[in-house]
Amino acid sequence: MSDNNNLNEQKISNYSPENVQNPSSENKNEEINPELLKFKHSDIYNIKCFECDSSDADYVSINNSIFLCEKCYNIHKKYNIIFSEVRPLTDSFSEDEINLILQGGNKRLNDFLIQYKIPKNSENKYFLYALDYYRKLLRSECFGEDFPEKPDSVSAFKVIEINEEVKNNEVKKNNLLNKFGNFIKNKANSFKKKINEIKEKIDKTDENGNKVENLYKKTTIKIKNLVNEFKEKRNKKKLENKNEDLETNKKENNKTIEENMKENNSTEKNEEN
Repeated sequence: MSDNNNLNEQKISNYSPENVQNPSSENKNEEINPELLKFKHSDIYNIKCFECDSSDADYVSINNSIFLCEKCYNIHKKYNIIFSEVRPLTDSFSEDEINLILQGGNKRLNDFLIQYKIPKNSENKYFLYALDYYRKLLRSECFGEDFPEKPDSVSAFKVIEINEEVKNNEVKKNNLLNKFGNFIKNKANSFKKKINEIKEKIDKTDENGNKVENLYKKTTIKIKNLVNEFKEKRNKKKLENKNEDLETNKKENNKTIEENMKENNSTEKNEEN
C-alpha cells in the first residue's frame, strides 16, 4: 500500500498540466466548455475515469463532480439522476452545473470515500447516505444551500430508499426530454437530406454552386441554432426539476421529523402515566 502511495506521489510531483497531451482531438476540445477542459487537465486525477482509471474520461457526473469513461458513463446512466446525473463533456452545461462540477473532482470524492472507509469499487456506494451527504455538501458550498447534517458511521452505510412517486416522475421527465431530443434530431436529419438532394440536382456551374453553398450554410446555421435552443431548454427544464425534487425532499424530511417528534412525545407521556 505504501509503495502505491509513493508511486502516486511520484507521478503527481512529475505532473505538469502544460505537459499533458489531451487524448481527444483538437476539434473535440473546441466543443468542450473551456472551464471544464481546464479543470479536467489541471489535476492528474481528473484525466482518468474515477471508476476504472481509463484515460478516456470524456464524460462527467454533474452532482458527484467526477469524470468518467464511456463504459462507466453508460453504467451511471442506469442510475436515477438523484444519484448520478451524467452527460458527455461535449454537451452544453448551465453556469450552475459548471460551478457544481468545479466544486469537486475525482480526488475529492476519493478522499471522502477513504474518510468513511467506503470501498471505491462498491457497486452501491452512490445509493448510500454518505454519498447523499457528499452531494448536498457540494451544493451547499456552491449555491449557499443549508449545510447538510453529517451522517455517523452507522447511518452513512444505509441505502437511500426513493419514494416511488419521485421515481415515476423522474422517468416521465427523462422520457419527455428524450422524445424532444429525438424530434430535434429527426428535423436536423430532414434538413440535411433536403440539402443533399438540392446539391445533386443543380448544374455544376459557379453561379448555381455558390447559390447552393449559401443555402447549405444557412440551413446548417438553422440546424445548429435549433440544437442549441433545445439544449438550453433541456438544461433549464432539468434545473427546474432539480429544484422541485429538492423541495419535495425537504417536505418529506420535515414530515418525518414531525412524526418522530410526535412519537417521542407519545412515548414520554406513556412513561409518565
